[in-house]
Amino acid sequence: MGSSRNDVISAELMPVVSSLTSDRKHVPHWYLYDTRGSEVFEETVRTSSSYTVWKHEHALLQRHVAEIVSQTPSPAMLVELGSGASSKTRPVIEAMIERQGALTYVPVDIAKDFIEEVSRELERDYSALKVEPFGGLFMDGLRHVAGRPEPKLLLFLGNSIGNVPIDEQVDMMKEIRTYLNANDRLVLGLDMNAERKALLKGYRAPNSRGLSPFLNNFIDRLNKDFDGDMDKTKFEDIVDFVQNPIEGDTPSYIRKYLKSSELQRVHLRKLGVTVNFAAGEELYLSAGPNYSCKFSEHQVRRLADKSNFAVQVSRKSLQISIQAVTAGEQSVVRETLPGRILQDIPLQPSFPKTFNMAVRLGMTSLTRHVVRMARRYSDVSGDLRYVVSSLTSERKRVPHWYMYDTRGSELFEEIARKSSTYNLWQHEYTLLQSHMKDIMSAMSSPATLVELGSGASSKTRPVIEAMIERQGVLTYVPVDIAKDYIEEVSRELEREYSALKVEPFGGLFMDGLRHVAGRPEPKLLLFLGNSIGNVPIDEQVDMMKEIRTYLKAQDRFVLGLDLNTDRESVMKVYHTGDRRPWLENIIDRLNRDFDGNIDKMKFEPTTDFVQNPAEGDTPSYVERYLKNTAMQRVHLRKLGLDIDFPAGERLYLSDGPNYSCKFSEHQARRLAEKSDFAVEGLFANQEAKFCLVCLAPK
Repeated sequence: MGSSRNDVISAELMPVVSSLTSDRKHVPHWYLYDTRGSEVFEETVRTSSSYTVWKHEHALLQRHVAEIVSQTPSPAMLVELGSGASSKTRPVIEAMIERQGALTYVPVDIAKDFIEEVSRELERDYSALKVEPFGGLFMDGLRHVAGRPEPKLLLFLGNSIGNVPIDEQVDMMKEIRTYLNANDRLVLGLDMNAERKALLKGYRAPNSRGLSPFLNNFIDRLNKDFDGDMDKTKFEDIVDFVQNPIEGDTPSYIRKYLKSSELQRVHLRKLGVTVNFAAGEELYLSAGPNYSCKFSEHQVRRLADKSNFAVQVSRKSLQISIQAVTAGEQSVVRETLPGRILQDIPLQPSFPKTFNMAVRLGMTSLTRHVVRMARRYSDVSGDLRYVVSSLTSERKRVPHWYMYDTRGSELFEEIARKSSTYNLWQHEYTLLQSHMKDIMSAMSSPATLVELGSGASSKTRPVIEAMIERQGVLTYVPVDIAKDYIEEVSRELEREYSALKVEPFGGLFMDGLRHVAGRPEPKLLLFLGNSIGNVPIDEQVDMMKEIRTYLKAQDRFVLGLDLNTDRESVMKVYHTGDRRPWLENIIDRLNRDFDGNIDKMKFEPTTDFVQNPAEGDTPSYVERYLKNTAMQRVHLRKLGLDIDFPAGERLYLSDGPNYSCKFSEHQARRLAEKSDFAVEGLFANQEAKFCLVCLAPK
């Protein structure tokens, strides 16, 4: 990567930069659909002789719209994720207006200008229709309407779920489920064509020597957004098909990418960034392996089952069975339709009347979990819905950030400062005292101090004092999930340092970094306490690259990394009794947030250590979980949710396999190199158990 400029791009484009500069170069799927991309795609799907999904889905909706609409209480509102031109939606709009007289329609699409124009056109065509377009990502749009009291018919058509990375589809469906009530319905459009020859023909460019207009527009957009010079004549459109067994849970899928025909250096001048494409290197058009999944009927039903939905009605084209299932009754009809296989499934949150609006939902594992749902997920805040999804996943877990509420932060600070075995705090504090002048020497002054995961800011004081001494006054932006806690810490700091202005940001790390990214003054960014080691291993480089996109050439980034890979001492650190109150606070918080009855005395804190070679790129790591010692059924009364914990089951304290990584010096340097940072200084303590790494954006 080349040198950085001071230009600031919009926050929504930051993930695109991170994707382009990742080890597996790719662009997020949504980026293909700006206004022009949406127009070109709409034209392609409606006129193509080989890509016939639009035609068959439209025909299915026309044929079965009355049946679909009848599944939702009236009057209802219509919501559509990835609406595009809403051309397939018109039969649904017409049927709902005919049924209830008037209709509110909320189309959700990334192409804001495009759907606003489509919305005006729809309101001209239908006098009884009120359109409220939402320009943005799917989940943001769904959150936007989740609190409305009226029933909702939610459309997710065009096989759009098949564009979501395979390993994220169930989680996305579960998240959708959390925003729906018992009287809502979800209609999925799914592509069931797994015939290799037809698929490869449908996804290849009409002109084999060039790119399709849709892909040409994507490169035009990249060049426009980043003032780039990507040469679309040097890329070839490649399509593969990966066929998986129809009786398995993993769908078949299209893999689509652009292959660079020769070595080229692409300059993104708006960022001062250069991206190298080797001859034959691939630029994928999706974040996951799949550009578009192709499902079997078994896979469709498994997707619904895993996501806590019941299949109420199924309609498919070609030789198919149509099933309508409600509360245990089943009817089967058979019919034959010509054309490509495609399925529309109205899915309802699973609420059989025989359980008084409660449902038993199967969660596959060695033990079958029983879950009962009786109240709305809308009773809990958006950030806690992810916690619910994590608790009910096959690998039960709580996200790492959830442990750091105000009380959790206070307890952890006490452990870090007073523990006789956990010496990271002392090592890092000493290193900051010793090397702050070395770190600041490469920076312009005056600078702003920003800290991710600041906690009590106790280790930060040597930095604050050194910067005030150098520049007279200082602005400090601590970023931490425990908002109330850091606001109190901030007031205390301002009382102690008259030359200090503290602007606390309560929230997630990247949100805080976006908050300060546009400021013109140099920034010293701290990410201490081995916090990068708590990020899932396979996400660390991507997170570092995203951080890189918010920094300019004049900024510096200081990482604190744990270098202790001695198994005996590591296990001793995590097996001490002084951590018990902190771990119990996690259970206390779960019980408080969800009105639960989890018995913390039935959980045993357990630690494993996975040691990897110091010369490899993958760090060693601690695996940390609470092991259930006796069968217990946990009631989360705020949700009407029951979760079974069999004896021996684990509740992991991290999203990824690693609770905390332990790095070698080689791995620290490789992490920086992969993330487009230059190591300006690496300062280790005498025992080589901890280090500070000062990084400069390349």
